[in-house]
Amino acid sequence: MNLDFQDEQLDSLKMLFNNRLSTKAEVEKLCEKVGLSVPTVYRYKKEPELIPYGMYLKIKKFFTQLENTPDYILPSPDDFIRAEERRLSFEQACANGERFVVTPMFTVTCEIEEFTRAITTFDYPEITDDLMDKFVKIRQNRRKEYDKGNYKSYELIDATKYRDFFLGVNRFVSLSRKCIEKQIEHLISTMDYENVERRIYLYNTPELPIVSCYKVKTREKDILKCIIRADEFVAEYSDEKNPIPANELYKIFLKFYEWSTNIKEKNDIIDFFKNPMRFPMF
Repeated sequence: MNLDFQDEQLDSLKMLFNNRLSTKAEVEKLCEKVGLSVPTVYRYKKEPELIPYGMYLKIKKFFTQLENTPDYILPSPDDFIRAEERRLSFEQACANGERFVVTPMFTVTCEIEEFTRAITTFDYPEITDDLMDKFVKIRQNRRKEYDKGNYKSYELIDATKYRDFFLGVNRFVSLSRKCIEKQIEHLISTMDYENVERRIYLYNTPELPIVSCYKVKTREKDILKCIIRADEFVAEYSDEKNPIPANELYKIFLKFYEWSTNIKEKNDIIDFFKNPMRFPMF
């Protein structure tokens, strides 16, 4: 046994080997970077205590460089159709799982079609009729998965953005009052869904990060997949390939979801939906 190692270093390395070297391609990439043969890496993966300490440092550096690399980045800010299709696929695969979402006003899985068309036209003024129809169809399919109650949905609504929606200002300036009221009516009706748990985030700063996390239960294990958005930037992480950033994003959601100023009671949330101006911001 290599006496230079501490138990926590070995445990960390075993976790990295198991999480980051699950395919032959990943093993070959490590071999290329650190100058090892494939059989040697598999031997070290089985018995990491045999690794010379200098090689351990090289391998650790290789993994560290990969820690914050997303599993997937949206190729183009204009390719919002593909992003929507990917989220639909996650929700279709999320049966008996859980979704955790920080949303600017309310989850898109509650959108009525009239609202979707109006807000998408505002966000993407150059969108064609064909693309609009495709986008609406995907979003309505997401709504169907949501309505069926196949997964548990934990939702944190940003009160500041909901106020903008309610007042029809800023991003929501193109909405008619009739559309806003119809959307609120539908939103309130979803408060009876057994698979939905919501909270309203009343704190004015800092601005909430837009995060979606999916916990999918398979026969072998649970998989955590997280999406973070900043304007047009969309990146995905999973705990299979990137356990540290994926779990940190999940912790971010839990942190804000548990905020002490949040509105939590069902009747209070409904009252907020009807008139958010009655609730002071912190």
